[in-house]
Amino acid sequence: MASGTLYVDGVNGSDSNACQTAETACKTIEHAISLAPPDESIMVAPATYQGPISITKNLNIVGAGARTTIIKGLAYQSGEQGVAAVTIPFQISGAQLNVTLSGLTITGTYNGSGVSTAGVLTISDSIISGNGVVPELLDGGGIANAGVLTVSKTTVSGNTANSGGGIYCVSPFVAGTATMRIINSTISGNSAVVGSDGEFGGGVYAGGCPTTIINSTITGNSAFGEDGNGGGIFAHATMFVNNSTISGNTAEVGGGIAFYPDLKIKVTLQNSIVANNVSLASIQLNCGNGGTLISDGFNLSSDDSCNFNNTGDMNDTDPKLGPLQNNGGPTETMALLCMSPAINTGNPTGCTDGHGHLLHTDQRGDKRPGDPALTTGCDIGAYEVQFPK
Repeated sequence: MASGTLYVDGVNGSDSNACQTAETACKTIEHAISLAPPDESIMVAPATYQGPISITKNLNIVGAGARTTIIKGLAYQSGEQGVAAVTIPFQISGAQLNVTLSGLTITGTYNGSGVSTAGVLTISDSIISGNGVVPELLDGGGIANAGVLTVSKTTVSGNTANSGGGIYCVSPFVAGTATMRIINSTISGNSAVVGSDGEFGGGVYAGGCPTTIINSTITGNSAFGEDGNGGGIFAHATMFVNNSTISGNTAEVGGGIAFYPDLKIKVTLQNSIVANNVSLASIQLNCGNGGTLISDGFNLSSDDSCNFNNTGDMNDTDPKLGPLQNNGGPTETMALLCMSPAINTGNPTGCTDGHGHLLHTDQRGDKRPGDPALTTGCDIGAYEVQFPK
């Protein structure tokens, strides 16, 4: 996308510089954005940068690494409610803005989303953490999406909102105009808390927003309150979940996945684990009631609430998962422990993305089997055990 490069250095740069080299870097990301022609890349050196930042042209913003390149949102200030740390605004005329963000941490927004976007946005190799749209209790603590969103090799954790504590995706005009893809990512420890219109989707909320989740882990999220639905995921749109792990989430209804009560809403799972989620309305309920849950086969549930009934499915089965931790790769995962029934019991022709395309790696980037001649399948879930040769 980029045709040239500008440089930002929050420690050694100056906004009186031309920003054309690392030695003549700008000090702030906002100044670089003001100077950059469309389709430019902005290389951001390690430092902490103060938001809010509005991106009003096609840009590729590249941090030096999520651990060292940080954008901080505003702490709560009266009259500043709802200000995101990073905003890609809606275009009244013309094409949606096309933006990529990589190698960044976006954190510390007390009164707005970490990222609010109505453009075509790709977030990769980043951390969206510690944001919350409180006390106004709006939606989308980590990311609020009304455009075309791809989240790849990214952690979304510890964010809070009314609905969509981690990620909130909604089509503002016509259902299906907003879309979302979550790939090789971890959504963990986010909360949908008590609000005026219910608490839906502690980890992910998809409202009129077709969603695909591939090779990802959704764990430790919660939807609190008497209307809390979908601790891990709340689906009010068509959704495909492939080769993913949804575990240890909590809600009043549907600790793992809950659906809008509309039989037209279809959620399709393949080669995925839904386990050890808690519904406060019952002892345990991985999948809530409402829409239609479809199994494309080789799924595993620790109870019978998902009613998986296709080839290779397992119900009432403990997947024997390890804790969320660093098991290699860009994001934390939940390993399959020794003797896990998910090992080698996935699709024997290989894991796929739901469109028949082989997934050659797991969430960490480690190899998955994909040879149709293999006698054992890939592993179920986001993690592939690597046996020594």
